[in-house]
Amino acid sequence: MNLDAQRARRAGLFPPNARCESCGETDPLVLVPDDRMILCADCVAIGRGEEPTDVHHLAGRKNSRAAIRVSKKTHRLLTASQHGRNLPDPSDPWAVEIEFLVATGDACYARANELKQRAQEQSS
Repeated sequence: MNLDAQRARRAGLFPPNARCESCGETDPLVLVPDDRMILCADCVAIGRGEEPTDVHHLAGRKNSRAAIRVSKKTHRLLTASQHGRNLPDPSDPWAVEIEFLVATGDACYARANELKQRAQEQSS
């Protein structure tokens, strides 16, 4: 299932125009359904006194130990992207390398967006 389809499915869990009540995030892939309030994955972690980061395995945990630390929101997006891709046939000897390269590109793009957002927040 591609990201747009996953977003549409997840959006059904929330009222229209749902957003994190703490930071304003609107992407349904990173919002956490709760009866009391709507929060994003990062804000849920912060509210619990946890670090708002996760370890993302670039080619999937079963395929590689290569991993990076990203925000919980970014981890949800990267994982959804992995699950939404048509992965190469596992019998293909290049499959893990292909997935690793595609996932690394996704991770670099997502991490750059995280850093850009932080820079904008700090300059405001």
